[in-house]
Amino acid sequence: MGSNCHWNAIEAGFGGVEIHGTQGYLIDQFMKDQVNDRTNEYSGTLENRCRFPLEIVEAVVNESIWKLWKLELIELE
Repeated sequence: MGSNCHWNAIEAGFGGVEIHGTQGYLIDQFMKDQVNDRTNEYSGTLENRCRFPLEIVEAVVNESIWKLWKLELIELE
């Protein structure tokens, strides 16, 4: 699975993907201080708890932009 799922969806003709992070799913668990009992950089403050979801979004966007540029579907300046 991993970060290639979004690209598979785009190759299949979808216009985009949704990153689902509510209702107790993994992303939601990272963001809730009642559930997130980690003691690392992904816990504690709201900023730290949002780190994982933001890293997911960043990875999806960066990989998509790179592949679209490589296929010459977009131009990067």
